[in-house]
Amino acid sequence: MLHDELPADKNPGFRLTPEKAKILADLNRLVKIIEPSDSLIVVLNGHGVHFKGDKTSYFCPVDAVLGNKQNLIPMDGDGGLYPLLEKCAAKSKLLVAGMCRNDPKTFAADSQAAEQIDLSIPETPPAGIAALYSCEAGQKTYFDPKSGSYFFKHLSAAWRGDYSGADELTLDAVFGSVRSRTKKDVFDVSGGLKEQVPEVRRRYDGNWTIPKKARTGDKPGEERDFEIAAGAKMKFCWIPPGKETLGSPAKEKGRTADEAEHPFETRGFWLGKYEVTQKEWALVMGSNPSQFKGDGLPAEHVSWDDCQAFVGKCGVAGMTVTLPHEDAWEYACRGGRGNKQAFHWGNSLNGDKANCNGSSPYVTTIKGDYTKKTTAVGHYEGKAPHPWGLCDMHGNVWEWCENLYSAGGVDRVNRGGSWDFVPESCRSAKRYGNHPTFRNAPIGFRIAMSPVK
Repeated sequence: MLHDELPADKNPGFRLTPEKAKILADLNRLVKIIEPSDSLIVVLNGHGVHFKGDKTSYFCPVDAVLGNKQNLIPMDGDGGLYPLLEKCAAKSKLLVAGMCRNDPKTFAADSQAAEQIDLSIPETPPAGIAALYSCEAGQKTYFDPKSGSYFFKHLSAAWRGDYSGADELTLDAVFGSVRSRTKKDVFDVSGGLKEQVPEVRRRYDGNWTIPKKARTGDKPGEERDFEIAAGAKMKFCWIPPGKETLGSPAKEKGRTADEAEHPFETRGFWLGKYEVTQKEWALVMGSNPSQFKGDGLPAEHVSWDDCQAFVGKCGVAGMTVTLPHEDAWEYACRGGRGNKQAFHWGNSLNGDKANCNGSSPYVTTIKGDYTKKTTAVGHYEGKAPHPWGLCDMHGNVWEWCENLYSAGGVDRVNRGGSWDFVPESCRSAKRYGNHPTFRNAPIGFRIAMSPVK
């Protein structure tokens, strides 16, 4: 039974089913609010047809009836997507169509009789629009039973930066990669019996680019400097994609009830190698609220609200700049070594590998240092190297995270422990929370950057 065969009040997905009227209504609303400075990307994924003798392909919504073109969405012509997108004020417009473009009435099963399609009058997008089809007119689009569409697999990979050649993400780089890889996959799995060649139709001369170096790292822990604001450069480490169990196991000493084990997965992101320094804070904000003064010392005495103001003044092309979510923070802190140890180096701490109150050691009887103040960022790097190059993830200053400490509350999360807390509070899984307006010398932050989706 289709969703829309249920009464609307008993069907939570009623408004989301991809019927023709709903698709076009949503696109019409979107087109009206898009501004010239915006970019518009419309992606279709499903069934499609291209009838013999027609100059345009059709997308099949969920209520499609192949014998009735009135139920289909044409790419061009009356009621088509090209004329609709032409009305949009966006300077950059991209249409991605993952669908078959053959005639099911004239084709035998799995045939590729492209010669039956009239290609002398191909659909041509209006000026300002680029279109990427999953196959040429007359061809079918193929799927892997386990991983899905070959076309979208390679499109997604290319858009995330998995392509060869240029150092920048351009439409041509994406199109070229998707075309060659999709064609090869279908040829290989079919033993050369089937062909699918993604096709580009464009009348767009703009420059859709995102620097490749800003989107992905080549290897875990790769370090790069980014200018986060005018005149302010910061060093970041690439935190690789992966899955991990976060939280602490039941046997971990000092474990609290809010450290429940749970899964986490990421596509990768950039995280500041160091806590934000007073020099960086001053360059961006024009002030220095810290108690312990020094350009290389971490910025502290900053509230969560203050950190949001700092982030709001930062910007890197192709990136979203934020405080890290605490799960992303913990994933990065552990460095791929799992949650069966309290720190990224092991299970003990007494102030020798991180700036904390070492007079109350953790899982050791040997007392250690207690500096009673912050230390320069990176001070302990040589004593406890992090797998991905990060510094001071344990101790020095607590670090503000983006998310709430608890549902329905107002406190924001702090992670990592600090110079005036005991080593037990510096564990990877330790959670702490404070009001977003709270300021104190043991609290600072670092920033994260994620590739724009």
